Amino acid sequence: EFVWTPPDSIMRELLGRRGYRRIEYQGSSEQFDAQTRILRLIGNPAAVRRDETLLLGDTILYNDSTKIVIALGDTVLLRDPTQEGSDDFIVRGRLEYNLETRSALVDVFSTSFVSGQRLFMTAERGAMVTDTFPGGGHIIYARNGSFTYCDHENPHFHFEMNWRTFAEILV
Repeated sequence: EFVWTPPDSIMRELLGRRGYRRIEYQGSSEQFDAQTRILRLIGNPAAVRRDETLLLGDTILYNDSTKIVIALGDTVLLRDPTQEGSDDFIVRGRLEYNLETRSALVDVFSTSFVSGQRLFMTAERGAMVTDTFPGGGHIIYARNGSFTYCDHENPHFHFEMNWRTFAEILV
């Protein structure tokens, strides 16, 4: 479990102000390039928390001009507790998230979510798009992956998608 550095008096004051969105970041090294408007967090791990959503990775890049966040690492974790019934989204390699379109492209990933019952999903590549219907939700596209309702390490059954197929699952 990730542990945040305790806030100092200035940070406590800022976090307590009304009317602002809470965004925190932490890393062993932070760099901001004013010309490119890119914030680079290198960490052990690097972390960003926006409201309740948490992103962890070895390196996190944020481009303020394009509104794109890129997280890199052996294990990149995206946790959004506002998505009821969803587990962490775990990526091996790269997660690229567009804050404006609320969509992501990912390398190898695994996750689970409730869609009638709990569904476990893994894939070589994927994309996630936030749905525009009332009530929210996500559509996940997966390539070279599998999904199952069985929570065993070696599931009793699963469905596989080949390299030409993308599965569309409304979460």
